Amino acid sequence: VFDRRFLKEEQITDVRNEVVDILDRLRISYPDFKAELTDLMVVESVETDREADLVKTTTTAVEDVLHTTPSYIASPGTYDHKHVASIGQVSQCIAYGPGMLHLAHQPDEYCEIEHMVQSSKVIALSVMRLLESG
Repeated sequence: VFDRRFLKEEQITDVRNEVVDILDRLRISYPDFKAELTDLMVVESVETDREADLVKTTTTAVEDVLHTTPSYIASPGTYDHKHVASIGQVSQCIAYGPGMLHLAHQPDEYCEIEHMVQSSKVIALSVMRLLESG
């Protein structure tokens, strides 16, 4: 099994061709090499516009509660955002919460209680403001 994540700027056909080229080179270098490419899951990248109400409201809540400006990152993994956007047709979706990204889904993953409390405050404030404005 080979897992090749790709960026929003990349096209699935280009990514697939890249893997096919690698397999072809391996077949040339190693005549006994045999492999078949089968897509088990193709996940298109999704991104919520930074000007979306959800993003701006959550950013302000982070600034108000944590007194810091949040960073905007592309998730190195895959999570439900793609399903919410494609199947649910919900255009405003973000991943936000406590924890350290470099420990996510690792055997030693943990989350400090204070971080859970802080992120709960941010989420509560964001929801309250979104409900008040809408």
